Amino acid sequence: METLFIGQNIFRLKVVDSTNNYAAGLLRQSGSTERKKIFEGTLVIASFQEQGRGQRGNQWQSKDGENLTFSLILFPQFLKPSEQFFLNKIISLGVYDFLGSLHVKKIAIKWPNDIMVKGKKIAGILIENTLRSNEILSSVIGIGININQQNFEKIPNAISLRKIIGKKADLDKCLEKLCGFIESRYLQLKTNRTNIDKDYLNCLYQKNLTKKYKIKGIELVAEISGVTPAGFLILQKMNGEEIFCDFKEVEFL
Repeated sequence: METLFIGQNIFRLKVVDSTNNYAAGLLRQSGSTERKKIFEGTLVIASFQEQGRGQRGNQWQSKDGENLTFSLILFPQFLKPSEQFFLNKIISLGVYDFLGSLHVKKIAIKWPNDIMVKGKKIAGILIENTLRSNEILSSVIGIGININQQNFEKIPNAISLRKIIGKKADLDKCLEKLCGFIESRYLQLKTNRTNIDKDYLNCLYQKNLTKKYKIKGIELVAEISGVTPAGFLILQKMNGEEIFCDFKEVEFL
């Protein structure tokens, strides 16, 4: 792994309930003097997750051994809890950069952090932070990317790298490349956050397009105009009124 720290320490599992659960357990155990310290950038990788989780309590479905399903442990204590949405941005951008490096076209980030290709979902991200007072103690970042899976029987709006490029990809090489892009974005977060905001907004799915949404059960036509620092999606109605939506308050129709 040609990275500074991300992926330098890896736990490889055949089957696990959830890599995020396993990673969280490692962090709990590391508090004991009898346990080995967990280093920043540690990965927990599973060939198959029995209870893989996504945003809004959804289950992440992935065939055994065909995709990348892993969790990354970070210690972003330089961020305040009010700034934690930056993690959504840089991880999403890291996945975006990875796919772009493989010449994938029409990539977009569907707020808050699903990755779409030609309007179909190729990757999902679940970030679980542990907060204390005015700092983020640790982050467990679950990432699922469809790499070699070709059939998505129960997920009609899914796509994989193999279906896009027409050939099977090496999972280990994909992982190494992805880790490099995520590490680069994480280091960028420590030095130049302004560019991160700009890059994230430029990649945002359906930005400035007039589309239908369901907000708190009510359907309306609006445009995505931006995202607040706290991570709220900003929708602008046709009359110019702005609506600020949290994760569970808006549905893309």
